[in-house]
Amino acid sequence: MTSLDNFLRFISKYPSSVFESACILIPLFLGIVRWRRLTPDIKLMWGYTAILALTDISLWWTALQGINNYKWANLQEILIAGWLFYVLYKMLHGLSLRALSIIYIIFAIIIFIGFDLVNYSGKIFTFNRLLFIGLSFMFFYELLEKLEVKNLFQYPKFWFFTGLLISSLGTLFMFIFTEYTTHINNYFPTFRHLRDFFKYIFVTFISIAIFLDNKHFKQTI
Repeated sequence: MTSLDNFLRFISKYPSSVFESACILIPLFLGIVRWRRLTPDIKLMWGYTAILALTDISLWWTALQGINNYKWANLQEILIAGWLFYVLYKMLHGLSLRALSIIYIIFAIIIFIGFDLVNYSGKIFTFNRLLFIGLSFMFFYELLEKLEVKNLFQYPKFWFFTGLLISSLGTLFMFIFTEYTTHINNYFPTFRHLRDFFKYIFVTFISIAIFLDNKHFKQTI
């Protein structure tokens, strides 16, 4: 069986996987086109899309070869969380930065305990979503504390972290729900698609953030 046959067989079984992976290409290429106009913080956030796209290559290749790719899925979760840590580290100050450092230590311990080369780690997925929710609230706390932004809808970082918060809350709920309903065949596929739906929302918000960002204009208007 050729690679093309494997691909067609795979997408016939998991049709939403193609759109779920391809949607990240929108903010990825939009960021490349607008790279010179982007501020340093948005360039860091764009890195999220680059990591996701690169790690998806390994996931697709192993899936088409019929190889267990849970190791790569777990690694993708770790890399994404680590990158978002770095993004927030560059943006936060004072108490928020100290809190982030403590969370990072806890994250490292959980990763060491929960990493699995064979099975998908629900612990890493759940902790990551809780972590992303916490990181988003840290951003909004500093945003409200400084009160420098007059129009949130023109503020690129607002769109990025709003998308991260909505996506994390939605996928966490869906993951927990499906863990308790996997024995009901009619429920699991439905909620799997809903988790993809929340990713589409996040990707849309990232695209808006990249589109709005412009280093030649003040971002506090």
